[in-house]
Amino acid sequence: MLKKINRLSKFKRIENLKSVTTPFFVLKYKKEDARVAKFGFIVSKKIDKRATVRNKIKRMFQKAVQENIEKILPFTFLIIAKEKCVEETEESLSKTLNFIFTKENLLK
Repeated sequence: MLKKINRLSKFKRIENLKSVTTPFFVLKYKKEDARVAKFGFIVSKKIDKRATVRNKIKRMFQKAVQENIEKILPFTFLIIAKEKCVEETEESLSKTLNFIFTKENLLK
């Protein structure tokens, strides 16, 4: 689980986000005045009705983010899962996420 300082509050509304789409997820981000990167994860019931599957997907994304949390610039990120991410492994999600971070220059 991410530290509380790196989690996005569910009551905060974010607008004017830039987005990047992959087959597995949509990454939305915005530059903030915060000192650390903040992350929010959305896994819809359309992906799977079972909460255990949705939580597993969230944990996979959290683990992928946690590996590089020190290198990520202080932006606000929102990761929205797609249906294909159910079939993927942690390694492939992590590689895809790292590729997007480097491509969009979101790493220090």
